[in-house]
Amino acid sequence: MPSPHLIRVTMGSAEAISAASPVRSRLCTVNRSEWRVLDAGFLDQAGLGFLSAAAFRFYLPAFLLADLDGALTTETPSFYLSHGLNDVGKVNRVNPRLYTERTWFDHVSDRFAAFTADEAGAILGYLSWIAHHRGDLDGAIAEAVGNFWLSKSLARETPPREPPGVDSPESS
Repeated sequence: MPSPHLIRVTMGSAEAISAASPVRSRLCTVNRSEWRVLDAGFLDQAGLGFLSAAAFRFYLPAFLLADLDGALTTETPSFYLSHGLNDVGKVNRVNPRLYTERTWFDHVSDRFAAFTADEAGAILGYLSWIAHHRGDLDGAIAEAVGNFWLSKSLARETPPREPPGVDSPESS
């Protein structure tokens, strides 16, 4: 099992939860540091698919830890972390009349763009553990790892550089 410290809190906003979520008011009352107080029964009702991208990112650690503990009965975080990131997702379009050429891969990649390399590494560890211990019957996890999560986990931000012609304080 991945170490729980790898699956860390991200500072998102509870207010960013989609109004379609049946548990929006409950999640909005949870303090940022209190996401751990949400029990698995509540998480099973929350529905990851109803959360906005920001809320998904914020509450994901609670879902992953509950899933690793075997406490979830209806929610499957591995589905939401792999759906659309497989090879089929690269060609299947999302509502072509509205989005023309936008694929599921494009849509999901944009949804997960805010994850840092460290967060993606934790997700990669989770997905690897799930595939190894519970199986990856249709290969969706392996394809999502190869198509997205591995490179996202390796993408380190580079420190900002000084613009050309700007002297550093040490050179003055």
